[in-house]
Amino acid sequence: GRFGVGVNSTYHLTDVPMFVSGSKVVMFDPQASFVPGINPANPGKLIDCAKTNGRSLVESLPNVFDPLKVFGCDLSGKEFNGTTFRFALRTEEQAEVS
Repeated sequence: GRFGVGVNSTYHLTDVPMFVSGSKVVMFDPQASFVPGINPANPGKLIDCAKTNGRSLVESLPNVFDPLKVFGCDLSGKEFNGTTFRFALRTEEQAEVS
């Protein structure tokens, strides 16, 4: 989109928007509060689930990645045939500090 308005609007719903396409996962964490290895100067992370370190990260965060299995996206090294987005909603406590 133009000027990132669409992507930025997701922050009204979630602190960490992510999407999966093929064997790749992209996560954005501009507050550097949730995703390991993120900092405010570089708030995005590309994870390649076809690689061992990518699969290890997926396995270490089941609460983040297991909901994607509903859509047939298990990230076990096989490519997901498509693209899906995940916008984890904030709790009331998270919304107060977000």
